[in-house]
Amino acid sequence: MIVRLGKIEDIEGIKTLYKNAAYEGSGLPILKNEITTEYVEGFVKKAIDSGIIVVAEVEGKIIGELHGCRENFHLFDHVISDINIAVLREYRGMGLGKSLFKYFFKKVNKMKDVMRLEVLVRETNPRAVQFYEKVGFIKEGRLRGRIKNFQGELEADIMMGWVKI
Repeated sequence: MIVRLGKIEDIEGIKTLYKNAAYEGSGLPILKNEITTEYVEGFVKKAIDSGIIVVAEVEGKIIGELHGCRENFHLFDHVISDINIAVLREYRGMGLGKSLFKYFFKKVNKMKDVMRLEVLVRETNPRAVQFYEKVGFIKEGRLRGRIKNFQGELEADIMMGWVKI
C-alpha cells in the first residue's frame, strides 16, 4: 500500500472509491447518485489549492482518501475544515484511516500557517466519533437537526476539532 498526496489525475479513481464506499450507513455525507465527476473534481481541486488531499492505493487502485480545505476568509485562513475520509468497505478496520491521518498530520505540521482542523461527524456514527478521538480530535459541540437522514429524520452533527500546540 502506498499513501501519498492526491493529484488531479486521481479524480476518476477517487470517484470510483466514493461510488463503492457510499451506502446507507457508510458515514459519507453524500448519496451515491450525488457522486459526480463535477463533485469529486470540485473537492479535489479545492483541497489541492487550499488544503490537503491524501490517497492510499494498492496496485494503482485508490482504496482510501482523506481531504480538507480552507475557506477564503482571512479570519479562518489558519483552519482546514470540511475534512472527509472514505475507505473501501473491505479495507475498514485495518488501520488504513489511521495511516491516512498520519500522513495528513505530517503535512499539516509542516504548514506553519495551519493551526486548526475541523470535522463534522454524525452523532449516530459512534464508531467515527471514536476514530476521530483516537487520532486526536476533541468533541466541541453538537449541531442539532443538521442532517436529514435517509428516513427523513433529523440528526445531530458533532463538531470536532484539533488544534496544533
